[in-house]
Amino acid sequence: MLSRNAAPGLLVLLLASPALAQGPNCHLTSPLECSAPWKAAIDPTLALYDEVFDPACRQHDWCYRYGNSTYGITRTSCDDSFYEEMKEICNDVDLVDLLTLGVSWADCRKAAFIFYRGVQNGGNPHFHRNNPCCDYKGTQPNCPRPGESSAAVSSRFNPMRGDVDRNGRTDIVFAGQGWSGAGLNVRVKVSGLGPLAALISRRMTRSATPSLGPLGTPLQVGSWTSWSEVLGDGPGVHRYPTLTGDVDGDGRMDLIFVGQGWSGAGLNVRVKRSKGDGTWTSWSEVLGDGPGVHSHATLTGDVDGDGKTDLIFVGQGWSGAGLNVRVKRSKGDGTWTSWSEVLGDGPGVHSHATLTGDVDADRKTDLIFVGQGWSGAGLNVRVKRSKGDGTWTSWSEVLGDGPGVHSHPTLTGDVDGDGKTDLILIGMNWSGPGLNVRVKRSNGDGTWLPAHKIFPDGPALLR
Repeated sequence: MLSRNAAPGLLVLLLASPALAQGPNCHLTSPLECSAPWKAAIDPTLALYDEVFDPACRQHDWCYRYGNSTYGITRTSCDDSFYEEMKEICNDVDLVDLLTLGVSWADCRKAAFIFYRGVQNGGNPHFHRNNPCCDYKGTQPNCPRPGESSAAVSSRFNPMRGDVDRNGRTDIVFAGQGWSGAGLNVRVKVSGLGPLAALISRRMTRSATPSLGPLGTPLQVGSWTSWSEVLGDGPGVHRYPTLTGDVDGDGRMDLIFVGQGWSGAGLNVRVKRSKGDGTWTSWSEVLGDGPGVHSHATLTGDVDGDGKTDLIFVGQGWSGAGLNVRVKRSKGDGTWTSWSEVLGDGPGVHSHATLTGDVDADRKTDLIFVGQGWSGAGLNVRVKRSKGDGTWTSWSEVLGDGPGVHSHPTLTGDVDGDGKTDLILIGMNWSGPGLNVRVKRSNGDGTWLPAHKIFPDGPALLR
């Protein structure tokens, strides 16, 4: 028999919008209500098949929205699978369906073909290639858990890098649950055999004798020592991305976890301070800010130039209308000074990720917002320059580049070596065929000097 498990009142859209059917919590931001009015213009009886083909329609909608980003499925494969699933439904037509629904095998196959051609001809605008991961099939472990941000998923599975032992070499840090004991486990892969080997290497490098490690063994680039410790924190510490920084200014990379309600109401911050030997000192403080501070990614930087990593939260309307910036300034011992300022910019400043850098080379972390049409046509850049005390100077300039410059994330760096953070925009075919790179070089006062270069590289470079 035909499946009749559609939710009451729910018709799955095939063409008119990208709304989804009921299913996993995968970044859904709008009600799951839609219909396909185009069918009535072809044959009013086709509306009957909204219910008949409901399971296939829902699967097709998931495929269009997340199939490519999660499983690498092409639009053609989504459409072909949709057609095959509808034909399978038609194969289940029996006498009861004929009597109660008024459908026959031949009519069902005809309707399936019309639905199939409909998505083939008009579905392209609704096929998404750059959406976040969504495991609607239940086979992809690297997808969000219910209520979990996609950034937190990356934090769970992607290693972190930094110098945990202050030997001048980059180490790799992994954080997870229950590997060698209950709760939070941290494993470090130390580059270059650790600080003792680094000391020997530095001393031996001054002579003509090849660098040697302990017991006369040669020091080799690419060799690693494994360190591990069980710290015991529960899985809630992975709700948001694990942050890295140097909260006490000792030159070693520490781990920072942020979340809500672990040891007290509101914002909790836990620091795992590196001792330099693969073990960690645990610091914790309850700061009390509500869950709204997690509406955008927590940023790290040094807003006062004291060499310690501070936390920066950005959002709308917390303590006043418009953009609010809250800083948790590290005291160096796992406690934080709270600073806050209402800057007033509207929600459009969050249309792209907030960037951090030092646009004026004063060794304090500034905030950079990029977007379109805020104060004039085209690309707008707004800088919030840190004064070092939790307040900010607002700078703004309209640069005029079109929306295509946001086709890939804006990059930051110092392209001219003057100590100021510049902006780098990349894309294809803006001013000429091939890879286009546009640089906005910081003048140090909130204005930018544009430059661009065209390279012959093809689009595969940016996939």
